[in-house]
Amino acid sequence: MNGEPRRAGFTQRPALVCARHPWWTIGVWLVALAVCGAVYLTMGDVFTSSVRFLNDPDSKKAADLIQQRGGGGGSLVAQAGSAVRDLVDGLDGAGSGARRLAKGSKKLSSGAEELQGGLRKLATGAGELSRGTRSAGAGAAQLSRGLSGVARGADGLSSGLRQVGGATGSLSGGLARLSAGGSEVASGAGKLAGGAKDLAAGARSAAQGVDKAAASAEQIAGGASTLEQVVAGREERLAGFRAGLEPLRSMLSFQPFNGGDSPLFGDYIVFGAFQWVRVISAYAVLAADDPVAAWFERCLDLHGGLGRRAPAAA
Repeated sequence: MNGEPRRAGFTQRPALVCARHPWWTIGVWLVALAVCGAVYLTMGDVFTSSVRFLNDPDSKKAADLIQQRGGGGGSLVAQAGSAVRDLVDGLDGAGSGARRLAKGSKKLSSGAEELQGGLRKLATGAGELSRGTRSAGAGAAQLSRGLSGVARGADGLSSGLRQVGGATGSLSGGLARLSAGGSEVASGAGKLAGGAKDLAAGARSAAQGVDKAAASAEQIAGGASTLEQVVAGREERLAGFRAGLEPLRSMLSFQPFNGGDSPLFGDYIVFGAFQWVRVISAYAVLAADDPVAAWFERCLDLHGGLGRRAPAAA
């Protein structure tokens, strides 16, 4: 299966063991060579090239037959010479083999040294590979941290863009409110102009009322009418009088005084007429919930309540 590790073969397992334990492998080979040399030196004379038949083969029967018939002596001598030459050749071959064995031992020793150097280089390479692997792991960790930082930066950029979008929306809302405020200011200016016109009309109405009051006073002073005749029908005239105050009432609907936040001459002259009515008569010419009545009370409190200190008619 692709997910399972492959099992080592018969020859691969000893090779892996030798690769993991190189010095032990070299030692075992050297010990084996030493044992072989010792066996050869101590037991070399027991080996022989003589032949002894354990059975009765046809070749032995033929040799015996020739011997019985008295022949083959020269052949035996020739065979002996040949055997001697073969022995000499064998000894030469053995010497040559010994020399080749010595050369092979030297080569084996040199190969062992080269193998030892190769193993040292392999160990050095394995250490460098391990350090490289650790460096690669550290680089991968740094790369991961860098990618995390990039992700955080992307989140921060997204949040900043959202904040910029919110600020843009707030700016748009502020501009809209500013535009609405400008419209309200324009509307207020229009109302102020209308109120100024109403104030002028109210001043004219107040002047007319003062003129009528003066005329009534002259009539009273001249004895043309009695007081009862002067005040006769005032209930019917009261509704018209209050309706004539509508321009003043409209002005006071969006500011505390005719002059705006503080009183001006237009406030004082109208206040004078109402103060004269307050002093001479207890008759209520203004309704309690009338904005003009609230304005009159504010005027009475001006300058430390100077107007309120004047006694009202009981």
